[in-house]
Amino acid sequence: MIDYCEPEIRDQVLDYLELRFGLLRTLFDDFGFYAGPKGRVIVGPKQYDETIVPDTAGLLIARVHKSVKPTTNLLQIFGTLATRNTITLSRAQTLKYLQGLDIKPTEDDIVDATNGYVLLRYDRYALGCGLFQEGQVKNMLPRAKRIELEHL
Repeated sequence: MIDYCEPEIRDQVLDYLELRFGLLRTLFDDFGFYAGPKGRVIVGPKQYDETIVPDTAGLLIARVHKSVKPTTNLLQIFGTLATRNTITLSRAQTLKYLQGLDIKPTEDDIVDATNGYVLLRYDRYALGCGLFQEGQVKNMLPRAKRIELEHL
């Protein structure tokens, strides 16, 4: 049986996404919120066929412990709609990020980013999540998504 997420946790995630990234709560009106193990928050269909036992109810969008940590999947899918706390990377920075390396953006790259989780972009593409602190971006790209590219 899939458990629905507690309303307080759902609201905490939605408030965070709206305040941090400018992602409107209404983006998620058509989704159900489900609780996963270890503070995982999953979005999926509002209703599902209970005769089917899926591995997961949908897409992992955040982990909630003391604070909210957005997932790379969430930011890759909804990142084009983010209006705050984004950093646009150069080609060279993007290649490093995709390899799993940390980034030191220039002040021109930062624009409106404040310390905390940020969305990293290349051109118009949402790449994923980074942790911005003291002018550095700690790479949060999952190992399974890291790749080494020669051409971009």
